[in-house]
Amino acid sequence: GWAGWSALGPGELAGRLSRCLQMMPWTCAAGVGAQVEGLEQVGESLLGAEAAAFVAEPDMVARADRMGPADLLGALPTGVLRTPAAVVLGPLLAIDKDGTLLETLAAVLDEGGALKAAERLGVHRNTVTTRLDRIKAVGFDLDDASTRLALQLACHVLPR
Repeated sequence: GWAGWSALGPGELAGRLSRCLQMMPWTCAAGVGAQVEGLEQVGESLLGAEAAAFVAEPDMVARADRMGPADLLGALPTGVLRTPAAVVLGPLLAIDKDGTLLETLAAVLDEGGALKAAERLGVHRNTVTTRLDRIKAVGFDLDDASTRLALQLACHVLPR
């Protein structure tokens, strides 16, 4: 890959890179980091650009300043994180024989609540609430922000 610096804003730079990608003789993707004020922040912008390029579709340009949480999780090295994710979710995986509890947990965390998760899963909200009770019973405190973050990351890392 290549890395570079430009005085252009992220939108204009992404547009120019998109035109460049169309001219390339092979398929590739690009990422644009956040615009920064000084050289001391260029390293952070480069990391953002690398993460954006990693999750960009072929022949597309992704902007770090427009990446959502799912995109950021997608940029993490899942192979390295699978074992810790399995440890975090271990108590749940031990009782979740068919995968519905893991799927429900992921939906609740992604959607921000049981009602939207129920809609996504195509089940009644009481079904989601019952499943959440089973998830909490194995020791997960879903009211704790750091627990929710760890669980959400683990849910995205482990294959379903």
